Order: sequence, then C-alpha cells, then structure tokens
Amino acid sequence: RAMREHPEFAVAVDLRRLEMLYRKQGNEAAIVAMYQDLQKRTDHPKLRAFAERRLQHAERVAHPDQTIAELRARIDDKLAKLR
Repeated sequence: RAMREHPEFAVAVDLRRLEMLYRKQGNEAAIVAMYQDLQKRTDHPKLRAFAERRLQHAERVAHPDQTIAELRARIDDKLAKLR
C-alpha cells in the first residue's frame, strides 16, 4: 500500500535492490552510474536526496582507507571532548 501511495518509495526500493546486485558482482561503477542517472532523470527532492546519500556511501566504499582515517579522526575528536 505504501508503494502505491508513494511511488518514490517504490523507486528507492528497486534502486536498493539493484545496488545490492551490483555490489555482489563487485560493480561499484554501475552503482555510481545508476544514482548519477537518477539525479539527471528526476527533480523529485526525496529521490534526489536519496541518490546523493547513496553516492556518498559509494564514495566511502570505493575509498575505504580514506574513510577509515576520517572515522578515526572523528572518534579521536569526540573522545578528546569527553575528557
């Protein structure tokens, strides 16, 4: 019912399914291309925001060393504030 009333939700669900399949194949480039294509094809604000979040996630997956360094730095900063 939710998907009938909110077709953007149905689109997001199918995109995530495709993303999971591409990821199982090890095809990160297809994931990036898919979400970039979505941004070109729609002006729907929720779908555009969804695509942006998924592109940011794909960037983190593509560069794990950089992401690890950033996360460690954030943890260090937060721990320092707790002292």
